[in-house]
Amino acid sequence: MSHTLEIDGVQLQFGHRPILSDVYVRCDTGNITGLLGRNGSGKSCFMQVAFGTMHAYARSVRCDGKHIRRAYTVPGLLNYLPQFHFIPAGIKVSAALQYYGIAPQTLLAHFQEYEPDMDKTMEELSGGQRRMIELSIILLADTKFSILDEPFTHIMPLHVESIMALMQTIKHRKGIIVTDHMYKHILQVSDTLYLLNNGKTHLISHPDQLVHYGYVSHIFNE
Repeated sequence: MSHTLEIDGVQLQFGHRPILSDVYVRCDTGNITGLLGRNGSGKSCFMQVAFGTMHAYARSVRCDGKHIRRAYTVPGLLNYLPQFHFIPAGIKVSAALQYYGIAPQTLLAHFQEYEPDMDKTMEELSGGQRRMIELSIILLADTKFSILDEPFTHIMPLHVESIMALMQTIKHRKGIIVTDHMYKHILQVSDTLYLLNNGKTHLISHPDQLVHYGYVSHIFNE
């Protein structure tokens, strides 16, 4: 069964500075939705508003047309990868997987190299390993949607490719909204793309539009 997540009508400002004023983002299960924008454009704020952990003067978050007041309180609806580490440092990897209802073998099926780390605590991992475990947990957990804030930060290139492959593998059962400054990865992995610019979202149908809106000076064709 397919599902649709929509976020719009967001009015957010800090003091007299408007952050979000005219946004609309839609994500369907089976779809990876990319969100690009410059530093300070409000991407992280948008994701926190969608998740329900940041208050906005006005907002509308809907799943299948039903209004959701705080998405994080609805079991199985939406999970969120923030930019910071969210799993406590003293928790073992195996316990973290268990808490999110993920069997260790499910993770190891995608990343066999983490088998020796199952009994390590999160603080015993390198920063990149810890990020990989947290990102994998968000993607593998049983939710209809996942939102990912800067998932490729501190991840080595080989693992970026593995994560993008995992996103493609699991998107048949969940929708994914992802933002990252590594815009080429977002272009590569996204089925639908939005640009957040001056508090507004623009649906991007061709990469050249990113030049038009001033997000990049030119597009590299590789």
